[in-house]
Amino acid sequence: MLQEASVEINQRFGNEYFVDLLDNNEFDPIQFINQKFPTEGSLDELDNFLACIGAQKTALDEEISKAVQAQSKAGEQATRV
Repeated sequence: MLQEASVEINQRFGNEYFVDLLDNNEFDPIQFINQKFPTEGSLDELDNFLACIGAQKTALDEEISKAVQAQSKAGEQATRV
C-alpha cells in the first residue's frame, strides 16, 4: 500500500524524489510548497496533494505496525526456544 500511495503522488505531482527530499538536511518546506503551488490557481490541487500524503502516511503506519508485530512475534518465539 505504501508503494501504491507513493506511485500516486509521483504520478500526480512528480515527487519521485519526495522521500529523499524530506531526508535532506537542507530541505526548505516553504520553498517546496512554493514550487508545488506557485500560483493561487495551483492551490486547487492542494486537497489532492494532502490526500495523497495522507494515504502515504497511513500506508507507512501500517507497514511499521506489521514490522513491529512481526518482530514481537519473533521475539516471543526466540524466548520459547
